[in-house]
Amino acid sequence: MGLGNILLLSQITGYIFGAIFSLFTFPPIAVSQDHFDDHCILFSTGYLNTTLDRYVINEWSLGTQCGFAIYVGIQLMGISLWQSIRLSIHAVNGTDSSFLMTCITLLVNLLMNIMLLASAITVTDGYKVWCAAIEKANQRCEYAGYANNFFFDENIKPAGFNLDWGIAQFGLWTSWILYTILLIFSLVKLSNLHKQENILRSLTRERQRLLGHYEQPDL
Repeated sequence: MGLGNILLLSQITGYIFGAIFSLFTFPPIAVSQDHFDDHCILFSTGYLNTTLDRYVINEWSLGTQCGFAIYVGIQLMGISLWQSIRLSIHAVNGTDSSFLMTCITLLVNLLMNIMLLASAITVTDGYKVWCAAIEKANQRCEYAGYANNFFFDENIKPAGFNLDWGIAQFGLWTSWILYTILLIFSLVKLSNLHKQENILRSLTRERQRLLGHYEQPDL
């Protein structure tokens, strides 16, 4: 098996895992929002009402952070599925991507890499702010999701939110590492195609020289 085939199969495997890891990103976040009455807990803060001994959320975040993370997760699934199917067809037919398509793939991977990194950082920092506010209320974040009657708002059903957001953080950071590797694969493939193009041009030039049709350009 040639180096090109190994690289192609590596890309297919990477995109398949990307589609799988996307299931660890937006579904847990969507579930968490549903449990918190369609609110996003990232960067949300509250305080402990000592009279009622309940945690009151006095400032919900705008929700754009959760929305962006869900959007990135859906894009991750769509792009990963599309690329894995497209490259699998090339593998079956014994072909490979063109130079233009490889450039487009490189740009898409770069954009996904940036979006995944931004989303992973946002989710991680936003969850830390949420947990820091809960810990000020003398409750550990790991237990707040399972504590009965901890939240003042009866519409909130935490149902182990720490597990949801732990899965989401795992999915986003793992997907970012994966797309960093896929970005490197795209760079390697682009470099190989560029070298092949230069070799083909050199062979064509030598053939024209042997046939007497090649004219040296004026420099």
